[in-house]
Amino acid sequence: MMCKVSRRAFRFLVVFSELFPFVSALVLSKVPALIPIDHSKLVFESSEYLINIVVVINFLLGGVVSIGLFMFKKWSQPAAIITTCIGLCVYCFYSYFADTGFKVAGDQLSALMAGALISLAYFSSVAEEFR
Repeated sequence: MMCKVSRRAFRFLVVFSELFPFVSALVLSKVPALIPIDHSKLVFESSEYLINIVVVINFLLGGVVSIGLFMFKKWSQPAAIITTCIGLCVYCFYSYFADTGFKVAGDQLSALMAGALISLAYFSSVAEEFR
């Protein structure tokens, strides 16, 4: 059974999933009470810089994939899965860090939207648009 989703609703979800992390970061920057500690006191290990480079590259690729999903390009379906898997693998190599509850909630919502986009791209009425 296929879920019926309009092209417009799918595109809205693509745009919202890309804009949400920026809105979340903007709220954190404007409301300092949501940040419980001074992040400048945290020290990064040198190995984390390499991981951060991979994260930035994956972030940029994710932007390209989002554009592909928005335009219903066939290559964007498997690319969305690949960039999500890379992100999950890299996330495992981070050492400890401090986050606010607001940031964690935002990350969870962002991950939920990414999963929804991938599943809708394959298993809804918009899946035919990628052919």
